[in-house]
Amino acid sequence: MTDNKSGAMTKKNWIIVFAGIGVFLFGFFVLAQVGKNYHGFFGLLAPLMLIAGLLVISWGLLAPGE
Repeated sequence: MTDNKSGAMTKKNWIIVFAGIGVFLFGFFVLAQVGKNYHGFFGLLAPLMLIAGLLVISWGLLAPGE
């Protein structure tokens, strides 16, 4: 097994980043569907998905390459 000390992102990191982008974009879609009726489950789900997407993207960028 080789040591990756160059700091380059691996395929696993890119998969995590793109998954986070997908969650983030889906959060915008849910937010657009909520509209002015922001009360209820989807009104809570949309901002949580946006935040979760940003956290997953950050995790993919900061996780050490294997």
